[in-house]
Amino acid sequence: MNNNDTDNSQGSRKPLTPEERKKYEGYAAEIFHRIGLGKDTPGTTETPRRWLQALTDITSGYELDPKIGTKFPAECRECKDHELEQLIEGPIKFVALCEHHVLPFYGSIWIGVVRSTKHGEVLGLSKFSRIARQYARRFTLQERIQQEIASHVMRSIAPVGVAVAISSDHTCISSRGVRDMDAHTNSFIWRGIYDSRDEGAPYRQEFLQLMKMRPE
Repeated sequence: MNNNDTDNSQGSRKPLTPEERKKYEGYAAEIFHRIGLGKDTPGTTETPRRWLQALTDITSGYELDPKIGTKFPAECRECKDHELEQLIEGPIKFVALCEHHVLPFYGSIWIGVVRSTKHGEVLGLSKFSRIARQYARRFTLQERIQQEIASHVMRSIAPVGVAVAISSDHTCISSRGVRDMDAHTNSFIWRGIYDSRDEGAPYRQEFLQLMKMRPE
Protein backbone atom coordinates (compact mmCIF):
# COMPACT_ATOMS: atom_id res chain seq x y z
CA MET A 1 0.00 0.00 0.00
CA ASN A 2 1.47 3.39 -0.93
CA ASN A 3 0.78 6.77 0.60
CA ASN A 4 -1.81 7.54 -2.06
CA ASP A 5 -3.99 4.59 -1.07
CA THR A 6 -4.64 5.48 2.55
CA ASP A 7 -3.32 8.42 4.57
CA ASN A 8 -4.35 8.50 8.24
CA SER A 9 -1.70 11.02 9.29
CA GLN A 10 -4.12 13.94 9.63
CA GLY A 11 -7.37 12.25 10.63
CA SER A 12 -8.88 9.59 12.81
CA ARG A 13 -9.00 6.00 11.58
CA LYS A 14 -12.15 3.95 11.80
CA PRO A 15 -12.32 1.11 14.35
CA LEU A 16 -12.07 -2.40 12.96
CA THR A 17 -15.41 -4.11 12.52
CA PRO A 18 -15.99 -7.61 14.01
CA GLU A 19 -15.86 -9.01 10.48
CA GLU A 20 -12.52 -7.33 9.80
CA ARG A 21 -11.08 -8.54 13.08
CA LYS A 22 -12.05 -12.13 12.32
CA LYS A 23 -10.60 -11.91 8.80
CA TYR A 24 -7.27 -10.34 9.89
CA GLU A 25 -6.87 -12.72 12.81
CA GLY A 26 -7.25 -15.56 10.32
CA TYR A 27 -4.54 -14.11 8.09
CA ALA A 28 -2.23 -13.71 11.09
CA ALA A 29 -2.87 -17.28 12.26
CA GLU A 30 -1.90 -18.63 8.84
CA ILE A 31 1.31 -16.60 8.67
CA PHE A 32 2.37 -17.40 12.24
CA HIS A 33 1.74 -21.11 11.77
CA ARG A 34 3.59 -21.21 8.44
CA ILE A 35 6.77 -19.74 9.92
CA GLY A 36 6.79 -21.92 13.03
CA LEU A 37 4.26 -20.91 15.71
CA GLY A 38 2.39 -23.82 17.23
CA LYS A 39 -1.30 -23.84 16.31
CA ASP A 40 -4.28 -24.39 18.61
CA THR A 41 -2.19 -24.97 21.72
CA PRO A 42 -3.22 -23.52 25.12
CA GLY A 43 -0.60 -20.80 24.73
CA THR A 44 -1.18 -19.87 21.09
CA THR A 45 -4.91 -20.18 20.37
CA GLU A 46 -5.47 -16.52 21.24
CA THR A 47 -2.16 -15.25 19.82
CA PRO A 48 -3.60 -13.84 16.54
CA ARG A 49 -6.29 -11.96 18.45
CA ARG A 50 -3.80 -10.62 21.00
CA TRP A 51 -1.35 -9.64 18.25
CA LEU A 52 -3.98 -7.70 16.31
CA GLN A 53 -5.10 -5.91 19.48
CA ALA A 54 -1.49 -5.08 20.39
CA LEU A 55 -0.88 -3.71 16.89
CA THR A 56 -4.01 -1.59 17.18
CA ASP A 57 -2.97 -0.27 20.60
CA ILE A 58 0.58 0.64 19.63
CA THR A 59 -0.68 2.60 16.60
CA SER A 60 -3.39 4.48 18.49
CA GLY A 61 -1.83 7.79 17.42
CA TYR A 62 -4.01 7.73 14.33
CA GLU A 63 -6.96 8.32 16.68
CA LEU A 64 -6.64 12.01 17.43
CA ASP A 65 -6.42 13.01 21.09
CA PRO A 66 -9.16 15.61 21.83
CA LYS A 67 -7.09 17.05 24.71
CA ILE A 68 -4.02 17.77 22.61
CA GLY A 69 -4.77 21.41 21.84
CA THR A 70 -5.31 23.04 25.25
CA LYS A 71 -3.34 26.30 25.54
CA PHE A 72 -3.28 29.42 27.67
CA PRO A 73 -2.35 33.10 27.25
CA ALA A 74 1.29 33.89 28.02
CA GLU A 75 1.69 35.94 31.17
CA CYS A 76 4.62 37.43 33.08
CA ARG A 77 3.77 40.61 34.96
CA GLU A 78 7.37 41.52 35.82
CA CYS A 79 8.97 40.55 32.51
CA LYS A 80 10.09 43.04 29.90
CA ASP A 81 8.36 43.26 26.55
CA HIS A 82 9.59 40.57 24.16
CA GLU A 83 11.83 38.99 26.81
CA LEU A 84 12.49 35.39 25.77
CA GLU A 85 12.46 32.27 27.90
CA GLN A 86 13.08 28.61 27.22
CA LEU A 87 10.96 25.69 28.41
CA ILE A 88 12.21 22.11 28.05
CA GLU A 89 9.95 19.09 28.60
CA GLY A 90 11.33 15.57 28.80
CA PRO A 91 12.28 12.84 28.81
CA ILE A 92 8.93 11.71 27.38
CA LYS A 93 9.02 7.94 27.00
CA PHE A 94 7.61 6.45 23.80
CA VAL A 95 7.24 3.28 21.76
CA ALA A 96 6.69 3.37 18.00
CA LEU A 97 6.63 0.93 15.09
CA CYS A 98 9.19 1.35 12.32
CA GLU A 99 7.33 1.35 9.03
CA HIS A 100 10.19 -0.53 7.32
CA HIS A 101 10.00 -3.75 9.35
CA VAL A 102 6.99 -3.19 11.65
CA LEU A 103 9.28 -3.70 14.63
CA PRO A 104 9.30 -1.46 17.73
CA PHE A 105 11.72 1.32 18.48
CA TYR A 106 11.55 3.04 21.83
CA GLY A 107 13.23 5.68 23.93
CA SER A 108 12.86 9.29 25.04
CA ILE A 109 11.77 12.57 23.47
CA TRP A 110 12.71 16.08 24.61
CA ILE A 111 10.87 19.18 23.41
CA GLY A 112 12.25 22.70 23.83
CA VAL A 113 10.31 25.91 23.24
CA VAL A 114 11.59 29.49 23.18
CA ARG A 115 8.81 32.06 23.44
CA SER A 116 8.06 35.63 24.43
CA THR A 117 7.13 35.94 28.09
CA LYS A 118 4.35 38.47 27.40
CA HIS A 119 3.03 37.60 23.97
CA GLY A 120 1.37 34.64 22.37
CA GLU A 121 0.19 31.45 24.05
CA VAL A 122 1.61 28.54 26.03
CA LEU A 123 0.76 24.85 26.03
CA GLY A 124 -0.24 23.02 29.19
CA LEU A 125 2.72 20.88 30.26
CA SER A 126 0.90 17.59 29.80
CA LYS A 127 0.18 18.55 26.20
CA PHE A 128 3.82 18.04 25.23
CA SER A 129 3.53 14.37 26.22
CA ARG A 130 0.22 14.08 24.38
CA ILE A 131 1.69 15.64 21.23
CA ALA A 132 4.77 13.41 21.35
CA ARG A 133 2.73 10.24 21.78
CA GLN A 134 0.19 11.31 19.15
CA TYR A 135 2.89 11.12 16.49
CA ALA A 136 4.95 8.28 17.99
CA ARG A 137 2.07 5.79 18.19
CA ARG A 138 1.99 5.14 14.46
CA PHE A 139 3.84 3.34 11.70
CA THR A 140 6.62 5.88 11.38
CA LEU A 141 10.30 6.83 11.41
CA GLN A 142 12.32 8.56 14.13
CA GLU A 143 13.06 11.56 11.92
CA ARG A 144 9.38 11.93 11.00
CA ILE A 145 8.27 11.92 14.64
CA GLN A 146 10.47 14.88 15.51
CA GLN A 147 9.47 16.79 12.37
CA GLU A 148 5.77 16.29 13.11
CA ILE A 149 6.16 17.30 16.77
CA ALA A 150 8.08 20.45 15.85
CA SER A 151 5.54 21.42 13.18
CA HIS A 152 2.62 20.78 15.55
CA VAL A 153 4.07 23.00 18.29
CA MET A 154 4.94 25.76 15.81
CA ARG A 155 1.36 25.72 14.45
CA SER A 156 -0.21 25.58 17.91
CA ILE A 157 1.44 28.52 19.68
CA ALA A 158 3.77 30.15 17.11
CA PRO A 159 6.80 30.29 19.45
CA VAL A 160 10.13 31.93 18.60
CA GLY A 161 11.69 28.49 18.26
CA VAL A 162 11.15 24.75 18.77
CA ALA A 163 13.71 22.01 19.34
CA VAL A 164 13.01 18.28 19.40
CA ALA A 165 15.50 15.55 20.28
CA ILE A 166 14.99 11.79 20.31
CA SER A 167 17.21 9.07 21.74
CA SER A 168 16.04 5.56 20.94
CA ASP A 169 16.85 1.87 20.50
CA HIS A 170 15.60 0.15 17.34
CA THR A 171 14.76 -3.53 17.57
CA CYS A 172 15.17 -3.84 13.78
CA ILE A 173 18.89 -3.30 14.52
CA SER A 174 19.14 -5.34 17.72
CA SER A 175 16.98 -8.35 16.75
CA ARG A 176 17.68 -8.83 13.03
CA GLY A 177 20.25 -7.95 10.41
CA VAL A 178 23.40 -6.72 12.13
CA ARG A 179 21.98 -7.68 15.59
CA ASP A 180 23.81 -4.86 17.34
CA MET A 181 22.51 -4.73 20.92
CA ASP A 182 24.50 -1.59 21.83
CA ALA A 183 23.47 0.77 19.02
CA HIS A 184 21.56 3.91 20.04
CA THR A 185 20.09 6.46 17.65
CA ASN A 186 20.13 10.16 18.61
CA SER A 187 18.52 12.81 16.40
CA PHE A 188 17.79 16.54 16.66
CA ILE A 189 15.73 19.12 14.84
CA TRP A 190 15.95 22.90 15.31
CA ARG A 191 13.27 25.37 14.23
CA GLY A 192 13.19 29.16 14.47
CA ILE A 193 15.75 30.78 16.76
CA TYR A 194 17.31 27.41 17.62
CA ASP A 195 18.46 27.15 14.01
CA SER A 196 20.25 30.52 14.10
CA ARG A 197 24.01 30.08 14.29
CA ASP A 198 24.58 32.98 16.69
CA GLU A 199 21.26 33.78 18.39
CA GLY A 200 20.42 30.13 18.80
CA ALA A 201 23.74 29.03 20.30
CA PRO A 202 22.90 29.68 23.99
CA TYR A 203 19.47 28.04 23.65
CA ARG A 204 20.93 24.97 21.96
CA GLN A 205 23.63 24.71 24.62
CA GLU A 206 21.12 24.98 27.46
CA PHE A 207 18.82 22.48 25.77
CA LEU A 208 21.60 19.93 25.39
CA GLN A 209 22.92 20.49 28.91
CA LEU A 210 19.50 19.88 30.43
CA MET A 211 19.12 16.75 28.33
CA LYS A 212 22.62 15.59 29.37
CA MET A 213 23.14 14.67 25.73
CA ARG A 214 25.47 15.83 22.99
CA PRO A 215 25.14 15.23 19.24
CA GLU A 216 27.90 13.12 17.75
